[in-house]
Amino acid sequence: YQLNVIVIRFFASFLETGAVSYLWYADRLFEFPMGVFAIALATAIQPTLSDFAAEQDWNKFRETLNFGLRQNFLITIPAMAGLIVLAHPLVRVLLQRGVFDPVAAQATARALVAFAVGLPFLGFVRLIVPAFYALKDSKAPVAVATIAVAANVGLSWWWVQIWGYIGLALAISAASLVNAVG
Repeated sequence: YQLNVIVIRFFASFLETGAVSYLWYADRLFEFPMGVFAIALATAIQPTLSDFAAEQDWNKFRETLNFGLRQNFLITIPAMAGLIVLAHPLVRVLLQRGVFDPVAAQATARALVAFAVGLPFLGFVRLIVPAFYALKDSKAPVAVATIAVAANVGLSWWWVQIWGYIGLALAISAASLVNAVG
């Protein structure tokens, strides 16, 4: 994900003034539910998955992973909906003051909505990757992540021409979907 953020910042640097900032602030707000819920859940579940994999207790491994995935979607889907519905007031309350005017707030909120679409997929990836690590398989997640980064580069190049900075945020969401499906 962080590599994908670097990719979209590169593309955004060629856009109108403010595009990099809109994406940066929107990403910061997007990462709050990601860090509080999805990453915390993945961190909590990884040692248990590793123990079950070491014991080769595949039923408990599957049950634990399924429980984590259900919890992820139970949290990230409403969080996604909340970010989409509340993006504009959230950005206005938290960021709009001084030089960060209503135009910047509106642009940041639009980017936040585009990032939010990918929240459940990114949460899924944050849980499934530790499961692969517990199985001592680091090659599969890296291979799929490489494909997702390539998808992000291609979609960023294409969608920035159509939707500008919003296309870049959507490209990251689509790349998260590719990473989850892969």
